[in-house]
Amino acid sequence: MMKHALTALITTLLSLPLMAGELDLSQTEADIKLIGTYFKPSSSDQTLRNVDTLTRQTVQSLAKLEEGDGQRTARAQELWSRLEAALNQKLDHTTESRLSVDNYEEKEAIREQVDTKAATINRFYQEALRDNPTLGGAITLQLHFLQSGYLSDIEIKEADKDMTLLAERIMPTLRTVRIKAQSAQKAINYKLHFFPDRP
Repeated sequence: MMKHALTALITTLLSLPLMAGELDLSQTEADIKLIGTYFKPSSSDQTLRNVDTLTRQTVQSLAKLEEGDGQRTARAQELWSRLEAALNQKLDHTTESRLSVDNYEEKEAIREQVDTKAATINRFYQEALRDNPTLGGAITLQLHFLQSGYLSDIEIKEADKDMTLLAERIMPTLRTVRIKAQSAQKAINYKLHFFPDRP
């Protein structure tokens, strides 16, 4: 029953406009509560896919709102913090993760998914550049995948100077990355590079 309600809600949400001026922040707050409720190991794959859809829309909407000014921007930033908290719940590791060495196929799958999120990631980078125009470097994230291929956790493995805050900002965007089902839990290191525009 609850799963059907979540599916119906997401179907309704996808029919709504994504323009920042039309975004209902009270609805976004309710969506974040749903994400926190259903993002757990006992959820079915279908429910987690629905959570992914809701998360993608919420990330896109809040990222757009944070570019503006005023009370709606402050509210959007507060909701972004709640979204981070909801998504940073660690799913239970039933077995110890192993660090994959030969993971070219999985990294390619991750890269393809990250490419679809490039606009949102770049929006956060451009925001960081306003405070530090020379900011650049690499961020290495360690992605912990369950046997089902769903993420259970993301950690900052390494970040160049002054890049940690940017890493924290983009982590929720990557929570919907998936790989194929595996024979065991797997941890994969994934590196992102950022280059400031040169005059």
